[in-house]
Amino acid sequence: MALFDPVSVFRGWPEDAAARDAEYERLLSAVHNRLAEMGVQPGVRIVFRYRGRVLSGTVIRVNRYTDSVGADGSSRVRLRVPLVRVLNTVPS
Repeated sequence: MALFDPVSVFRGWPEDAAARDAEYERLLSAVHNRLAEMGVQPGVRIVFRYRGRVLSGTVIRVNRYTDSVGADGSSRVRLRVPLVRVLNTVPS
């Protein structure tokens, strides 16, 4: 009996993949909820960590995985910041 034949290697992968996807969606939902509580939406200034530096900018667009951030007062997108790197909002 072979333990690593093609059938045994791929047995159960759909269930494993579905479990990983469900966990990822749960974590992503938690991040979206945290950002909603902070009030992150287009036009709000945020503080975020980018390449080891703490920067701020204005949110242009909120995507599924990233925030599109521009310079203050500009409508041009400068960076796409991953949602998990947003630290806080800046009071106006």
